[in-house]
Amino acid sequence: MTDGLKAAKATAQRVRYAQDKTQAREEDEYRPGAERFRFDMATNGLRISPAVTPDLASSLNRVLGRLKVPAGSIEAYVYQSTDIQAMCCMVNVRAAVLSFSSGLVQLLSSEELEFVAGHEIGHFLLGHEARSTNV
Repeated sequence: MTDGLKAAKATAQRVRYAQDKTQAREEDEYRPGAERFRFDMATNGLRISPAVTPDLASSLNRVLGRLKVPAGSIEAYVYQSTDIQAMCCMVNVRAAVLSFSSGLVQLLSSEELEFVAGHEIGHFLLGHEARSTNV
């Protein structure tokens, strides 16, 4: 794990809710279904990147910068759905895949989307077991 990611996780630990519990994971331990989720997003979604989705990429990069999370730790996608939903799937303790429904992206301002992205990245930093959360 990079020093930057260790620092981001340490910061998240300092603000963890007292009743929030997480299961310890080995550094290279992959979560069940994580590669399938990543494959599904890569196949059916649109990867957020400066070349294809510059506004979304800028928003995501601002959040990563604020949280001091290395950009290489997070992959993010938009998938087509009228649902209002965002998800985080932890690949391992060093990487996660975020997904946002197109309905959510169309509904929220860039500041609101940054809040949702920060919330989802928080699940990753805190090692939450839930694969996803609905916004």
